[in-house]
Amino acid sequence: MKSLRLVPIEYSTDSICYGFTVLETDFQIDLMDAIQRLSDEPVSQIFESFLLIKGNQYQRGVTLFDAHGNSLKSVLCHDLCELSTHKGVLQFQRNRAVWAYLKQLEPESKVVLFWY
Repeated sequence: MKSLRLVPIEYSTDSICYGFTVLETDFQIDLMDAIQRLSDEPVSQIFESFLLIKGNQYQRGVTLFDAHGNSLKSVLCHDLCELSTHKGVLQFQRNRAVWAYLKQLEPESKVVLFWY
């Protein structure tokens, strides 16, 4: 099974985007399935984050792939927020905190999905 970290894009230009806030979610299969069904798009710019994997550690750097070697995808914050009443959010304290954070972002903000 895949677990998920959500990384809001905090700043972007035409060629690079940055996301340094890493929101760890608690695994809940129905919620992960619902997120996978959201409309996503490839991260088209160079993405810099604290998710660069070197050995067994995460470091700051350009991140092109998730932990499974798949190209990074992003979804709109608004689409994620629509899942705030999902049982996988409501029944897990960490997930409630993550969705509370997401609700404070601009609805059109992009959030990178980092599966691991």
